Amino acid sequence: MNLDRTIENLEFPSKTKLEEFWNKRYSANFHISVLGRLNKKEYEKIQKNVDNWYELQDEILHDLFNKKMSDWSIKTTFLRVKLLNEFYSTNIPDICIYNVAECISKANKYKKTNKDKEINLRQLILKPESNGDKKNAIDFITSILKDKVFGDYESSLSKDIYSFATKFCHFCNPKEYSIYDQYVEKLLKDYITEKKFSCECIQSSQNLKKTELSTLMKDYKNFIEFIDCFIAFCELPKTYKDKRAKVDNFLWLGGMMKYKKGSNYKEEREKRLKK
Repeated sequence: MNLDRTIENLEFPSKTKLEEFWNKRYSANFHISVLGRLNKKEYEKIQKNVDNWYELQDEILHDLFNKKMSDWSIKTTFLRVKLLNEFYSTNIPDICIYNVAECISKANKYKKTNKDKEINLRQLILKPESNGDKKNAIDFITSILKDKVFGDYESSLSKDIYSFATKFCHFCNPKEYSIYDQYVEKLLKDYITEKKFSCECIQSSQNLKKTELSTLMKDYKNFIEFIDCFIAFCELPKTYKDKRAKVDNFLWLGGMMKYKKGSNYKEEREKRLKK
């Protein structure tokens, strides 16, 4: 297996490389042979299903979120939460899906306490004026779910729904919100700690340990600023369509290639490093 030079050298992906990884996203062979996410023997008899699986689920989510953004009814919101949880493994227990959807669908204005300023969730998601607004939208979702949903269940069901919040906002507004994922975090930390790029939001973070960077990235304002800096160093055309989603995809797949347990790429890489 050839190791990807861009990943190994921590180079910034070009438009061509982003498109290459976007195509890998929809390649059953890549998910089977490189990432080891799918069992080859199990899926070889239903190859057509696998070949269309990922692309179709993205189209479904795009239609459900982007084409019906005026519809925040409980029915539509439930379907969004349910399918997003199913397709993107956000770990929300099934018994909580309705409550999550209800909180989001009713969250036109929300105050955690009487002293807090009212927040309009839909406005923050669809028309954020700054990265601070984006952080507020993510914090809004995580706080109402922790306060109004997961607080009613045993602590074992109180999952970290930070990643879910970033994914929900991304599909509502993919041009403004990047997805946080453990593998995105891992590869992004490699770029930062290896000092591959530097800007105002990065300079104070480059001497931190990776565990400290992980804590920083759980604050969405830091995370989105790191991603924005990364995108700037990619030197992509301003008119390049869906560049945020494609950079997210590059970091996600690249992170899995290097760090996912069971990844054939990871195993091959470790063998070569030992030689």
